[in-house]
Amino acid sequence: MRLRRILIGSSLLLMLMSVGGFLYLKSLGVFSGQAVYADATGAIGGYDPVAYFAQGQAVPGEPQFHHVWNGAKWLFSSAENRDAFAADPAKYAPQFGGYCAYAVSEGYTANSDPTVWSVVDDRLYLNYNEAVAEQWSAEQVVRIQTAQKNWPEMRPAGP
Repeated sequence: MRLRRILIGSSLLLMLMSVGGFLYLKSLGVFSGQAVYADATGAIGGYDPVAYFAQGQAVPGEPQFHHVWNGAKWLFSSAENRDAFAADPAKYAPQFGGYCAYAVSEGYTANSDPTVWSVVDDRLYLNYNEAVAEQWSAEQVVRIQTAQKNWPEMRPAGP
């Protein structure tokens, strides 16, 4: 009886540790469960994905100019940008669901900072921070190829 209690207690402890570890990693953005990286503001932190191409800069979107696509709310700085995105989301949406492109090249997902970005061959890539972006830039071609291979297997499920 005592051994059974110990085993049950140990199993429960391991389960709680596993759940706790999962929740901690999820809070870091490692497991998101979303096909698109979004926070309370919206997809890619509420930034306008069209502005990276049209204006060459990261521009916060406005709530009145929004569009829901791929299970996430996307914000735009203008009605024109919203309409351009709605007509061709694949053209403007960041690669790898807006998760950190460097992380995807390493085989996991991580949050991205929408102000840390690059456009390569007409594709938008976001990264976690400036330090990661420097590593990304130094090995960009290989990182993109590796991330493209990794993404289909690791892509978080949509809603």
